[in-house]
Amino acid sequence: MKKIIYLLLALPLFAASCSNDEVAISEETVEVTFRAAVPCDMPTRAGVADLNVDKVVCVVYEGNTEVTTMREVKSIAADGSISFSPRLIRGHAYDVVFWAMKEGAYNVTNMQAITRNPGLDEVYYDAFTATTQIVVESSHSTQNITLSRPLAKLNLGVTPDDWNGVADVNTFGMTPTTITLKVEGKETFNALIGMATGSSTTLTYNLTVSGEVFTCEGNDYKNIAMCYVPAEAAKGVTNLTFSLYDQDGDAIRQDAPIINVPLQRNYVTHVVGGLLTGVITYQIAFENNGEYDGEHPYEI
Repeated sequence: MKKIIYLLLALPLFAASCSNDEVAISEETVEVTFRAAVPCDMPTRAGVADLNVDKVVCVVYEGNTEVTTMREVKSIAADGSISFSPRLIRGHAYDVVFWAMKEGAYNVTNMQAITRNPGLDEVYYDAFTATTQIVVESSHSTQNITLSRPLAKLNLGVTPDDWNGVADVNTFGMTPTTITLKVEGKETFNALIGMATGSSTTLTYNLTVSGEVFTCEGNDYKNIAMCYVPAEAAKGVTNLTFSLYDQDGDAIRQDAPIINVPLQRNYVTHVVGGLLTGVITYQIAFENNGEYDGEHPYEI
């Protein structure tokens, strides 16, 4: 008698199991292929290397939640592209997010709060991103996505005369060697919505002065600082200070202010002029061509 009772009690469990299997089978999945590419002038490995990025983190969001089982990290091919083919549930809507970076440069555990990992040269903090939305149908053609820089590039340069005014052995013999740059901004980036987020803070960049010559609006300048700043999608302004030191660690300038500096994602802001000697004078050029080319002055 007891055996019969046990058997009857087990029947509802068996029926529930069958019902769950039917639900799972009814959720048809479709493979969707995304071809994402970083802007690369030359389809060569050297061309990609010049961008200082080598990996793309591919993430799928449903609503505001990452589908963690679909995350993949892809190596960038010679032509600057990767292919990502997740299986998505038909009828569902997703956001697919891409983040290209130098491996190890950023903490991407949470793609809605990306932060820098310390210890790399500033050139390796370049990055590219894109987000695309999709509602899954029965079939899809390949989706082509072009990534763009989510960062503002900030460039400080001085005139050759200003440089020589402190560096020449006939003046002070103080060669600009290191610089500490402090920028008002936000330190996290939300790749899902494509902008810097969180509370405003002071971003500190400890940089080596390159002294490399670059041209801005037809004039040559020697570079004293370059950094990447997480930026909001819309153009805004910030304030910064810099402290510059020579080869012996002696201060050339300390806590020198520069105000109302425009920053915008995928744009470069040049602050150039006489920053080392006498009264600080500077002008600002604000430019964008996807590759930080072309010169378009920004009036403040």
